[in-house]
Amino acid sequence: MRLIRVLILVVGNYCGVGATVYDDDGKAHVVEHDGVAKHPGDSGRKEIADRIIEKLKNQE
Repeated sequence: MRLIRVLILVVGNYCGVGATVYDDDGKAHVVEHDGVAKHPGDSGRKEIADRIIEKLKNQE
């Protein structure tokens, strides 16, 4: 859990309150909830996944 928490802080790819985001169908939504705004976006999640995979590869 610590690794993920650190990566989220380092990556910093958040959408923020008031940002427009798009769902899988292309429908636009405005972020209005602070809890949602604190989650990393797609690029942030990809960066987190890439770093976790890299860490796991280095442990072999």
